[in-house]
Amino acid sequence: FKSKVVSRVHAEIWLKDGQVYLKDVGSSSGTFLNKMRLSPANKRSRPYPLRQGDLIQLGVDYQGRTEEIYKAVELRVEITIDDHQIREQQQQIPLRFRKALNQLLVATNPYASMDNHEHEHDKSQDCCICLAEIGPFQALFIAPCSHCFHYKCIKSVLRDCLMFPCPVCRQVANLDASVSME
Repeated sequence: FKSKVVSRVHAEIWLKDGQVYLKDVGSSSGTFLNKMRLSPANKRSRPYPLRQGDLIQLGVDYQGRTEEIYKAVELRVEITIDDHQIREQQQQIPLRFRKALNQLLVATNPYASMDNHEHEHDKSQDCCICLAEIGPFQALFIAPCSHCFHYKCIKSVLRDCLMFPCPVCRQVANLDASVSME
């Protein structure tokens, strides 16, 4: 179709891990999601997740021109994804989270090696304060000694102390210390 407001390469829509995303790829007249412009003119936007019923608008109407070629294009989002595929991907989230958490814990502990933790990615990690499992989408605090806690469980200790005493190993760390590697 011909349009004066929609670029040849205007926006991208894709599916990743059961979620549909939209981003502007640097169009001059803009991409809008539910009436909100995704990025300034000629700038790429970050990806935005799409939901059922969202309104996408490509470009803006030229004022004073009534021909169809000068009108923005509006799209209503209708998402139909296989529920089985979504369930499978959602079941993978805790496994990916535990693997990433273990990699992070190994990276923060200079005395650990990946070999020691590679076989632990299917084990759960627990907060030693509340004894509940640490899972995806939770705010976490990783101490300098590599012990991991729910942030809500440890925040009173962080607020009350100048020096942080780890509840597990009793190692004391200055959380205000310089982060310089020199």
